[in-house]
Amino acid sequence: MAVLFEVPPATVEARNASRDRAAPVHIVRAHHQLLPDPAQLRAEGFAAEHP
Repeated sequence: MAVLFEVPPATVEARNASRDRAAPVHIVRAHHQLLPDPAQLRAEGFAAEHP
């Protein structure tokens, strides 16, 4: 089973900016692009996903 937290990129960037040790914005954006969607998780063999 996989649990997905679909957080908009703008929210992720705002939360990152408020951290004491914020990651560079280009890193945050690149990481967000790597997150799988439900179809990708099913293709990887997860029996269920909860977006």
